[in-house]
Amino acid sequence: MLQPADLNVVRRDPALPGLQLILDPDLLGHRLAVKDLHSAYIRYKPSTSCVASLLEGYGSWPFAAAAYPECRFEIIRTRTEWLDGPSSARLLEDACVALVPMTLDRGLKAASSLGSPEKCVRLLRKLIGRRPHEGFDLAMLRYKPGRRIVARLDFSGRTRALIKAYCARDFSPALAGAKAAAASGGARVLGVDTDRLVVAYEWLKGKSACPSLGQLPSNQEFHLIGERLAHVHSRGTRNLRSESRLAE
Repeated sequence: MLQPADLNVVRRDPALPGLQLILDPDLLGHRLAVKDLHSAYIRYKPSTSCVASLLEGYGSWPFAAAAYPECRFEIIRTRTEWLDGPSSARLLEDACVALVPMTLDRGLKAASSLGSPEKCVRLLRKLIGRRPHEGFDLAMLRYKPGRRIVARLDFSGRTRALIKAYCARDFSPALAGAKAAAASGGARVLGVDTDRLVVAYEWLKGKSACPSLGQLPSNQEFHLIGERLAHVHSRGTRNLRSESRLAE
C-alpha cells in the first residue's frame, strides 16, 4: 500500500495511468497473481515514464515494469522484439504498462546470455576460467533496467563469484573502479568480457549492509564500514582514469 505522499504523486501525474501500479509492488503483484514482488529500483520521469525493476521473490529472474503515456504506449505496441518469441513482454493495455523480462533488455549486452543456460555457461567459463558444474545457480541480486545486472554465482556447494553486467556507458568506469578497489585490498577481479561488458569479482564473505536484504548494521558495524571507506579514500585515485568536467 502506498503512503499518502506517494498517492499525491500519482494524483499529480494523470499522464501516466499506470503510475500507481509501478510504485506499488503489492498492487502489481495482485494484478499479476504473483506474491512477494520487490522493487529493486525505480526511475521516474514525470509525465514521461516510470520504470521499476522487480524481483519475483528474492533471488529469482527480475523483470522491468514500465508505465507510459497513452501516446507513447502506442509505439510500445509495435516493438516486435519485445512481443515476439518465447519470453515475450506482457502489456497491460488499460494501464499503459509494459512488463519486460530482463533477457530482452536492449541496453545490456549480457542480458540475453545470462538468461540462456547454454550461453551463460560459455560466458561464465570465460569469466572465471572454468566451466561451472551442472546445477550452478545464478541468483539475481540487483537489476537496473538499461544500466546494470548484479548476480551471485553458486556451484559445488559454494558461492564462487559476484557477476556484474553493465551498459556501454558505465562499463569502462566500472572496470577502472574495480581495478582500483582490488589494488586497495578489495575484491579481486576474476575475469572480464569486453564484448558483453561483464566483470566477475571475487566473492567476499560477510553480511550485507543493504537494508533491503535484512536488518540494518549495528552501530559498531557502521563504524567499521566508515573506517574502511576512509581507508580506501585516503589511497587516492592513481588507478582511476581521468574524467573531464563535461564527461562527469
